[in-house]
Amino acid sequence: MRSNQEYFEYLLSCGFSESEAEERMKDREVMRKLYFKKKEPREITSSTYERAQKRLKKDVENFMSGRK
Repeated sequence: MRSNQEYFEYLLSCGFSESEAEERMKDREVMRKLYFKKKEPREITSSTYERAQKRLKKDVENFMSGRK
């Protein structure tokens, strides 16, 4: 990941004005905070997912027991 200074210089080299580059730097910090924020794990309750898990478990059990 680029340092803040490297990213700022990159924005300037892409043709952004200093004020536009500073605005993009602020946006970058907001996105970093959101991305690296600790999140609680979600419990997936989708019926499709649950069916797929049952099917996978059955396939593994059949494979391990030698059945096809």
